[in-house]
Amino acid sequence: MIKNKLSITTLTIALLSISHVNAEIIDNDSYTTDTISGLDWLDLSATRGMSYDQVVADTELNGWRFATTSEVSSFFDAFGGDSNFYNGYSTQNNGLFDVIAPLWGDLRQQTHLQIPNEGDGFSKFFTQASDPTDFIPHGLIYDEILEPETTTQDYVSISFGSTNSVYSDLDTGSALVRNTVPEPTTFILISTGLLGMLRLRQRAYS
Repeated sequence: MIKNKLSITTLTIALLSISHVNAEIIDNDSYTTDTISGLDWLDLSATRGMSYDQVVADTELNGWRFATTSEVSSFFDAFGGDSNFYNGYSTQNNGLFDVIAPLWGDLRQQTHLQIPNEGDGFSKFFTQASDPTDFIPHGLIYDEILEPETTTQDYVSISFGSTNSVYSDLDTGSALVRNTVPEPTTFILISTGLLGMLRLRQRAYS
């Protein structure tokens, strides 16, 4: 009986570890998975140049929703950002754009537009509005390569400003998320483990 209890404990630990394996950022081409928060993030390029109203009306985006500023903050944290400084330039978030942009999107690079003091990359993004009939909040993140030696090279602001719901430009996308659907292999591993635990428990008390 003691052996069975030990087996149950070992199996429980193994199952718990499965949920923490690969607790990281995963690039899935058109979207990025943050396994820590359990959210998929649609690439900004998918909604580049679309207004808030256009995103809401686009049926191809069904299943996606606007992220809250808190969720954006956690997403940036997963890339190594410091949420205490998501309000402008900081040494703490220097280089953050360089790790986020390759996965989530660099909208200015896609428009081939270089503006002095805004470097090689620039992305603005709409977030969830408490009242869509009012102004829509947006964040901003960009990299200033014109001064590559500076320790405050990246500008990060989750709540940079707001605009009306019909505004759009090619440097702006939308922060869209959905709950991550576990991979089939994860389902199989967890299901098999639970069945094994049930059988061990039945033997322990039979």
